[in-house]
Amino acid sequence: MNLYYLDKLRQRYGGHGVANTVDPLAVLLSKYREYRATTLLDCAAVSSQLAVEDLLGPDVDPLALRALHDTNPYFDPSTYHSADEWSGIINAAKGKYFEYLVADRLNDGQAVGDVVLPEGYRAVVADSMDQPGWDLRILDANGQVDQYLQLKATDSTSYIHHALERYPEIKILASSEVATSLDGNHMILDSGISEDQLHAAVETAAEGKSGFIDGFWEHFHPILPLLLIAGMQGYQVAVGKRSVQDAMEIGMARTQRALAMAGTGALVKAIGGGLLAIPAVCLVGIWVTESQTIDELIGRLKKQNRKLFLQSRRYKDWRHNYGVL
Repeated sequence: MNLYYLDKLRQRYGGHGVANTVDPLAVLLSKYREYRATTLLDCAAVSSQLAVEDLLGPDVDPLALRALHDTNPYFDPSTYHSADEWSGIINAAKGKYFEYLVADRLNDGQAVGDVVLPEGYRAVVADSMDQPGWDLRILDANGQVDQYLQLKATDSTSYIHHALERYPEIKILASSEVATSLDGNHMILDSGISEDQLHAAVETAAEGKSGFIDGFWEHFHPILPLLLIAGMQGYQVAVGKRSVQDAMEIGMARTQRALAMAGTGALVKAIGGGLLAIPAVCLVGIWVTESQTIDELIGRLKKQNRKLFLQSRRYKDWRHNYGVL
């Protein structure tokens, strides 16, 4: 056995009284308490990263995504589309998005232009993509049809006139541009929603549409929490509060927890959970912290202490055999 190693072992664990004895349990408890104390801080870092992503990234309306999928279920933004193909995809989804948006707002109690539903009424979008004559039916409190509406997301007045000629008894709720130009016709209602708004929402959804795996990696951004962890542990080493080894142990534990939280946030975002990712991140952070029980850590410490005790016994035997004072 190396004499230098035995000397160091004697200095650390042989001691001449309690004052010179290292208490590994106290060191372990100190590191564990620091790990627990940083749970909320790391949760805040991961949540901030998700919030910043929402602020800086485009706001994709889930209704626009739904309209895009319903009208073009096999649409793939990564493949090439000619200008005409792209225009057709956007226009088809735009009309359906207009229907979903109007129904959603009316059922939420909001006014859509001059249209507002009485208490107990609800708007239902036609099930068929090519429903003739109407796009939206208004049901009364008893579930009976009160009226039908045509919804037209267009800036073409000729298209509106053609729709009125075919179905003169059904009112048209149109986008603002065309409704304004045909002001005075009581069969045409202004939705207060512009053609540009509809087009922009659908185009944003089309450009950002991706599969689950792509969506996960798009939202997996652990950089901010990892930088925070590295900065805090590095500072503690710099000011002498922690040894490099202790700081690395705490940093690795925090890194594992941060990656678990960031992965959870990305998963919730990828499946369309939106801001629900933030409470999910915090719950996972708390769960990971609590799963690292102190009993487990103390068990590891006892095993380490048993090993040190046996080494100490061998050291004492060595001193006795060789007559070392």
